[in-house]
Amino acid sequence: MAASDHDQPYLQLSDNPIRFEPVSRVTNVFFDGTTKEVVSVRGGGTLGVVVQGLHTKETFCMEDRGSITSLKFAPDHSRLAVQRTPNSLELLPFSSGEVGPGVVVECKAKNATLLGFVWADNDDLVLVTSHGIEFYHVSKERVFVRLARNYSVPGCCWFVWSAECRTLVLASSSGLSAPGRVTLFPFQFAANYSNKMQKCVGEWYSSFGMDLQLSVLGTSRGARSPSAVSDEQLELSERDVCVAYVYRPAILVLRHPHEPNHSAQLLVFSNLKDSSSFKLTHACQLEMTGRFAVNVIDSLIIVHHQASKVSLVFDIALGVEVRGEVCLVYPATQPASIRPYCIEEPTVAPTTSTASLPAGGDGGRGSKYSGTAAVRSAAVTQIPCQLYAPTWVVFQPSVIIDARLGCLWNLQLDLPAFAATFSDRLQLVSCLLHRRHAKALLLQTIRNVAEQRALHTLGPCFDVINAGYRRHLDALCAQAQCGAAGPMGVVLGGVGSNLTPPTSSLLQPGSPTAANVLASSPSTVVVETVDMYQSVLSPLMEQAQGLGSSSTVDAVSQLQAISLSDGGASDDLDANKESEVQKALETMDESINYLVSVTLDYVRSLTAAGLPVPDFLHQLIVNALLNTGNFFQLHQLLQFHIVPDTKPLKLHGGPYSASTVFSVWGQ
Repeated sequence: MAASDHDQPYLQLSDNPIRFEPVSRVTNVFFDGTTKEVVSVRGGGTLGVVVQGLHTKETFCMEDRGSITSLKFAPDHSRLAVQRTPNSLELLPFSSGEVGPGVVVECKAKNATLLGFVWADNDDLVLVTSHGIEFYHVSKERVFVRLARNYSVPGCCWFVWSAECRTLVLASSSGLSAPGRVTLFPFQFAANYSNKMQKCVGEWYSSFGMDLQLSVLGTSRGARSPSAVSDEQLELSERDVCVAYVYRPAILVLRHPHEPNHSAQLLVFSNLKDSSSFKLTHACQLEMTGRFAVNVIDSLIIVHHQASKVSLVFDIALGVEVRGEVCLVYPATQPASIRPYCIEEPTVAPTTSTASLPAGGDGGRGSKYSGTAAVRSAAVTQIPCQLYAPTWVVFQPSVIIDARLGCLWNLQLDLPAFAATFSDRLQLVSCLLHRRHAKALLLQTIRNVAEQRALHTLGPCFDVINAGYRRHLDALCAQAQCGAAGPMGVVLGGVGSNLTPPTSSLLQPGSPTAANVLASSPSTVVVETVDMYQSVLSPLMEQAQGLGSSSTVDAVSQLQAISLSDGGASDDLDANKESEVQKALETMDESINYLVSVTLDYVRSLTAAGLPVPDFLHQLIVNALLNTGNFFQLHQLLQFHIVPDTKPLKLHGGPYSASTVFSVWGQ
């Protein structure tokens, strides 16, 4: 599958990548997933250590005490941890580019191998060994370590760490008798705190293999019998697992192993609210096979496919097909490649120029002659970057490193270009509700749908937006009831008292299955009634009034001028002008009536969500109906209490007299 020419490049690499010295025989390069920094070590540290991040760059030297396996700074850069041996690491103080003497920390378990380590906090260090996890507290006053907790997990083979989730996933093999069976143990960390959660996967073979592939998620063509699936094919490796935040709960993303005649799947295990374990909730259908890499941007799962050089975007909140307790998720839009990128490399090119140079034959008395000199001029060369290169290494949440070029990028999402690829407006609105900084784009999308006169789409869009608004208010009310202090409680006191039980199907309680928990979480973008009025309804009213106003006034003026000049002799001309006036008035009335329909649909959606309808929406309806002289419809709206019979509305009848307004109310 290759990206077609019409695919929009909604994914792009950051403009200013971090440049570092590529890996060579002299230079080793390490990436720290906690601080998001690249550490280049030359000659074991004696030739220099360069630490580069988005906002930091430090250079220092170290003593050569052997080859360095791993090197990581504490988040505050006060200490440095260096691993040189298979079962120990050095803790060194670091200040103002100077490395001081430190201590050596050895694995507590006998014959244990140090698989790696991470800084969980400024003072918390986690050692991952072949026998489990050792959680240390590091003193700030001096380099002193204290073992705070030891977790025994036999047969550990690899681990994955996420600084954003404060979650470490440890993989343990059950032994030589079952090499394909792997158990995952999640651990959560905070400042001076650690917690071992329930194991995520008891056995890779039973949970991910034939039972899930063939019974629950058996959507691939040509499925084989269970006996044809071998342990080696089901073995889970480190590159198949990543941890990231997707809609706030800690999400464990597992890539399904490649199997012939099967398309790959990306399984999402969610740490549900008030739960101490991870549970399979979503399965992303990749519909491809081969090597994949995963990034997460703003709760969107980006899956890169190396063979086809395209990326797929999944939004698990859009999954609607549920099988059991697993929600199947398909790509939100068509696969597309990352936007082409060029690296700027400075080059120095020699050029020949003519210049006046001093002569040396006359003793330097000042006589000159014209000669030539070679002048080196600097230039910049644009070198195209190979996308989806085999040398790419992907880290969470959105880091891409090319070790050959010596570049670190942050993957970015061009939200307007991404929105332009959606053909389903309702799906686009649902997606934008969960994206940061998408409020303006969401309101513009609603306005475009309204201007296209697509009422069949506009109503469901209103329902989705108001359901998110209601969940937002419910979450705020829950916080206030739990004792949230500050001005928030004052605001909630007014809003919460006006809320009524919702009747919308989007807000019905339903069964709390794992698949719908994330979809029912509060929206990132909150569209209030004031936003909808200012960005959608009010502009529609202005457009409707402007459609016929200028042309109608001109036509009436010309008609009056003709009548006064020739006493009505030009009957044909008068008839044409009257026809133009009538047509303009009908167009304006039609647009205003459409605005009334849109506003009434929005009021219906607010009522279904149990949200209060502000007076300015009722006032907009009343003024629009009075403008068109549609008193019968206004009387019906009042009779069935769609528009409330309140005194403020009577007093805001717009340009119409009080007698006209009160007569409609039947007073």
